[in-house]
Formats: sequence, structure tokens, C-alpha cells
Amino acid sequence: MRRILVVVATLSTVLLVFISVLARDTLVSQVNLATERIAYALGKSPPLPELVEIPGGVFMIRSEQGYDDVQPAREVEVKIATPFYLSATEISFEQFDGFAYSTGRDVPYDAGWGRGDRPVIYVNWDDAKAYAQWLGEQTDNTCRLPTEAEWEYAARAGTTSTAPGGGDDLLGLASCWDCGGEWANGAVPVASFPANAWGLYDMYGNVYEWVEDCWHDSYTGAPTDGSAWLDEDGGRCDHRVVRGGAWLSGLRFTSVGFRDFSDPDSRWDTMGFRVLCSAPIKRGNQ
Repeated sequence: MRRILVVVATLSTVLLVFISVLARDTLVSQVNLATERIAYALGKSPPLPELVEIPGGVFMIRSEQGYDDVQPAREVEVKIATPFYLSATEISFEQFDGFAYSTGRDVPYDAGWGRGDRPVIYVNWDDAKAYAQWLGEQTDNTCRLPTEAEWEYAARAGTTSTAPGGGDDLLGLASCWDCGGEWANGAVPVASFPANAWGLYDMYGNVYEWVEDCWHDSYTGAPTDGSAWLDEDGGRCDHRVVRGGAWLSGLRFTSVGFRDFSDPDSRWDTMGFRVLCSAPIKRGNQ
């Protein structure tokens, strides 16, 4: 009986310590968020994303692994009179929080992983669209989510490979469930892995990225000019396309050719986004 009481007392102590640490960390997090909100109320400028120039061109949008919903392979010519500009990384908490504080929005939950330069999570399709529109207004620019074709074109960066280095092996080069390393327990800071040939980070793994398109079961009849494929040809706009895989995805689901969808109202710890703008951001706007 005495041993049982000692074990119970020990467990109670451990539980109290755990609760105390959790409460302390929660309080620190809330204080930090309140401090940031005050700073923005006093005129702090929101940090803006770095954009990378993506040249126009032609590529084959396809699946190397034969998924039914990414067939048939098709050639897509990206017809843009001037280059488009894509954020070099997924939008970070620091960047999204600046938008939220500046517009009176609630900041999204960080799953306890931290904020700063980690990719923003728990944002739905409308949240991502709102950020892109705000960014355009702040920089006298036209910004939006990339289309599915634009996203894959930029991810491939002039190659037919599935990995940033030009090969097909993602081991140690991305944050996914079985990509190797210590990166399988949540989203990691942006740019933790090498960029692709065009200077884009984390196009593979870390968090899925919202794009503009509605869901179609296959590429049959898809636009050939890189534009968004919406409700034409049976498109389901109650499902929006997400690309790139996430920290919780297996290697086969982190392929540049893999596509998936989600309810546009959904918010998950595996979902984020990046933005496309029609012109570079002048640093003087920051």
C-alpha cells in the first residue's frame, strides 16, 4: 500500500510540473503575441516576403509515379508577357502575423511549434487569398495564389526531376515523414533545405500549399496556358487543390507531380501557402 501511495504521489508531482510548464509556456506565448499586437498598433511595419522571378516557358505537367488523378501527361505553355514572381518560401508566421495585426484579424494557432520563420499553418483558402490581396495593396502590386500549373512549373524549375538538386531523391532534402533526418515531427523553419534551381524553397514537403484551382479528377481538358482551372469541365470548387506534400506526408506523396485537395474552409497543421505577384516588391515598401 505504501508503495502505491508513493507512486501516486510521484505521478501527481510529475503531472503538476507538466501542467505548470505548459501554463508557463502558454502565458509566455500570450504575452509575446500581445506585445507584437501593441507594436503593430504603434506603427511597426509588417515584414514582406522575398519574391523570386520565374521566367515563362513550356513544360510537361505529369506524374512520374502514375497516379490516376495526374494523368494524362500534358504540355502546358506558360504564356505570360512579363515574368511572374513567386515567394521564395512559404509564407511564414512572422509575415502572416504582421498582416493579421495590421488588419485586426486573429492570428492562427502555431501547434506549439513556435512562430517566427516557421510556415504559417491553420490557414484556409480564404485566409491565403486575403493575405495575397493585402500584400498587393501594400506594395501597389497584383498578388494572388499561383495556379496549379504555375506552381508545378516553378517547382520543376526547368527540369523533369522531383528533387531540388535536379535528381529524384528527396532523402535529407525535404521535411516529410520518411525523408530522413530530424524533420518528421512538425513543420520546420522555412528555407531549412536547399532551394531548387530557381531559388524556391520547400516546394517539397513541410506544408501543403493552397493554389487557385478547383479540383478535377484528371488533367483531361485542362487549360494549356497555365491559367486557373475553375468550375469548367466538372470542376469542384468546394474542393481546392493543394500541392507539395507536408511534414506528415510520405515520400511518394511529396513528389512534385502529386496533387491533392481540401475543403477551402479547412484549417490544418499541414496546410500553408505561398504567393504570386505580377512584379517584384520594392524593398522601400517594407
